[in-house]
Amino acid sequence: MRKLMAFLALSCCLFAMANPAYALFRLGVHGGKDLYSIEQESRGFQLNDGSAVSLTRKEIGNPILFGGDICLDMIPFVDVELGLEAAVAKYDFTYIVAADTTSEDAAFGRIALYATLQRNIIQFPPVIHVVSVYTGGGAGLYLVTPVICEDLIYDELKTGGEELEVSKLIGKAVRAGVHAVVGIKLKPPVAPLALDLKVKYVLLGKGSYKEPERFFALSVGLAFGF
Repeated sequence: MRKLMAFLALSCCLFAMANPAYALFRLGVHGGKDLYSIEQESRGFQLNDGSAVSLTRKEIGNPILFGGDICLDMIPFVDVELGLEAAVAKYDFTYIVAADTTSEDAAFGRIALYATLQRNIIQFPPVIHVVSVYTGGGAGLYLVTPVICEDLIYDELKTGGEELEVSKLIGKAVRAGVHAVVGIKLKPPVAPLALDLKVKYVLLGKGSYKEPERFFALSVGLAFGF
């Protein structure tokens, strides 16, 4: 009986190593890009006290994303992925208030804490499942930095005697979002590593200062099965 139990335990371990779908969990890292751009802006307007303002901002395009995740395989038929990721793009802007010129570098970005339910829809070849195509969806919390624009400067300055402090604006834009994913996972037999290619569609709703309301994100990652 002991020999039989040992044989069964060894067989289960070998099968789990050959097929990542039976691992208890996977740790992963990923990188890629958010696929959107925010057009440049160049305009003049007035503040409440009549002060003339001229704003010029460069285009913001395709922020670079990076993150990490843990995928739990303990629930039958579905995987639960918990992740944290950030995407950042730098830009510069210049605004002139009553002949006083200010030029600064700024960073547009987002930080997301999310959960995704995923299910394999195609797996081949049989048994070892080297290639798995999956889909899923989920929700998360997103901190998205506001974009320097006419509305932001007007709301923050009010009058020409005030000063725009970009660093104080970051914490104003935390909101909930939902997303859908489609991906392909490549898992060589026996090796505890998997390559993951994923497209994510994120829906955030309307932002206050030109933040993207919806966008695609493309990423490639490595997952380590345990």
